[in-house]
Amino acid sequence: EDGVPVVARGEGLLQIARRYGISVNELIAYNNISDPNHIYTGQQLLIPGLYTESSLQYGALANPEALPA
Repeated sequence: EDGVPVVARGEGLLQIARRYGISVNELIAYNNISDPNHIYTGQQLLIPGLYTESSLQYGALANPEALPA
């Protein structure tokens, strides 16, 4: 899958967490989701170990060579 994962229509945190082999609690904590019942279609999610906030800011995967020094 290319780019930052986004919530698809009808998709929940459980499906996303399973896809990336993490727990729902990890996904919630890593994305600072205050109410897991209020996620929305198109919402971008960071995945522990794959993406960082900097990668979103600069449009790159968590790759040190791709991010500014």
